[in-house]
Amino acid sequence: MKNTRIRNSLFLFVAVLVAACSSTKKIAVTIRNAPMIKAPVNTTVGVVNRAAAEKSSQLYVETDFLYEGAARDGSNAFCDGITRVLTKNNSFNILPVVYAGTNENIHHDPVNTTIVEAESWIKELGCNVLIVVDYFFADFQKEVSESEALNADGESVFKAEMIGRVESSISVFVVDSTGNILALEPLHREDNTLNSAEGNKPGEAKKALPAKRSIVSGWGDDFGSDVGYGFMPNEYNVKRLFFIAGNSELKDAWKNVKNGNFAIATKILKEVTNTSDFTLKAKSLFNLAVVAECMGNINLAINLIEQSLAIVPMPEAYSYKADLEYLVR
Repeated sequence: MKNTRIRNSLFLFVAVLVAACSSTKKIAVTIRNAPMIKAPVNTTVGVVNRAAAEKSSQLYVETDFLYEGAARDGSNAFCDGITRVLTKNNSFNILPVVYAGTNENIHHDPVNTTIVEAESWIKELGCNVLIVVDYFFADFQKEVSESEALNADGESVFKAEMIGRVESSISVFVVDSTGNILALEPLHREDNTLNSAEGNKPGEAKKALPAKRSIVSGWGDDFGSDVGYGFMPNEYNVKRLFFIAGNSELKDAWKNVKNGNFAIATKILKEVTNTSDFTLKAKSLFNLAVVAECMGNINLAINLIEQSLAIVPMPEAYSYKADLEYLVR
């Protein structure tokens, strides 16, 4: 067993080619990010809620001063959110939520599940991914003030505000192909919330505020959905410049890139880098970086664009370097 952090990997595919101005062309590249959380094949997901003792009931008590179901309702909403997202993908088998909490809504530093505890849950549930809601807390305060301005009928206007704080901490464990349990870094989220409403009377303004339960449930569901999508790959398109002006070899390289002949394009561009023309050399290195990215080698692309910048600090190269570095953060 070991503790590790699973990083993203990148897969790139050339999608379409689009002509730009006469001095450059643009190549559209589809970047496919691997899931933030790499799950094993045939994933069985166990979910343990250590912040709640049972499912949320439709019947509950909430007043201006009393709402004891925040930890229960918010953590259950997290479980609902992640279950809903993962259920959409046939690769995941989601087990029923296991409740191992007390419903107590008490603020404290989160105590995350240990790998020894996780091993016990994984063995008991028969899962190879374990998600544990370790902590959920929410607190709200209401205030009402009278506005200096009157409404159109000349009546007083009261503004009610509900200021809240919502916090949660999640542990995620993955069983790798060798049977080792990998503990990902705990996922923490905390936010301040603010809701306001107006009325002609203080009580009317307060009544117009959203229910505390709806706030914690919406917040928890969003958090759960985000974690669920962390198990999914995502992709998007970007367009990269490719210099072609002033040199027939650059144009030949472009034709090969356009046809997916990256090895030939690389050979042509490397020959161009032997030129004594600094600007042409910088552009060739820039183009080589684009080809390297198309082939999925982001680190090589960064190295090449740095070489280009060292020769001629083109604004396009600075922008491209920033884009590449963002991909490997």
